Amino acid sequence: MKDFIVDFYCHEFSLVVELDGEYHSETEQAEYDSGRTFELEELGFEVIRFHNKAIEEDIKIVLEKISKYLTSNPPPSGVESKSSPKGEDLGEVK
Repeated sequence: MKDFIVDFYCHEFSLVVELDGEYHSETEQAEYDSGRTFELEELGFEVIRFHNKAIEEDIKIVLEKISKYLTSNPPPSGVESKSSPKGEDLGEVK
């Protein structure tokens, strides 16, 4: 994962989940986040982002969106699947 520290990581799906606070809306931080996402994706990770407010207001929907991603995207080849989550529409912030 190079030199990055991420909020959550699922090795099985090469999935990074980032939780963004208010300062992530500022132009400079948003540009940094975009570059960071690009670098992580170049390393083979999928990155999805959620605003903290979405988590505070309805964590169930956020979890359903993550679950939907996991069911819609099989693990990369060579990675054994250990779960089969179920969920709803994915509405990540990218």
